[in-house]
Amino acid sequence: AMGETWVGTGMQCGGTCGCTSSSELSGVLSDGPGNYANNENCWWIISGADPTVTLTWFSLAWADKVYVEESADASFTSGVTLLATLEGRPSVPRTYTVGGGKHLRLRFTSDASGTGPGFDASWSV
Repeated sequence: AMGETWVGTGMQCGGTCGCTSSSELSGVLSDGPGNYANNENCWWIISGADPTVTLTWFSLAWADKVYVEESADASFTSGVTLLATLEGRPSVPRTYTVGGGKHLRLRFTSDASGTGPGFDASWSV
């Protein structure tokens, strides 16, 4: 659940996209197969020495967004810094890394007015 503190290494996720958390040192993540739905709200938190995510494919409908954030708080309830807001079809690959004991979060939201293919990414710690 969003409110739980998780201090392990790997990737923790939740929300409407359907995903499986991982204690591995690397992996892949995405919004799911096919087009995503309206009113999605999904998140992925990557924790480790140097949390890194690389967006490898990205195509969202208008007004749908992916936020890239960092925080020293594993639950992202405080001290959250926004690193990037991605929408539409930005050039990829695009990589984000945080260090210094911080955690990296991708947060995906879609509105009620149309869907798109979504995105794929690889991650590592």
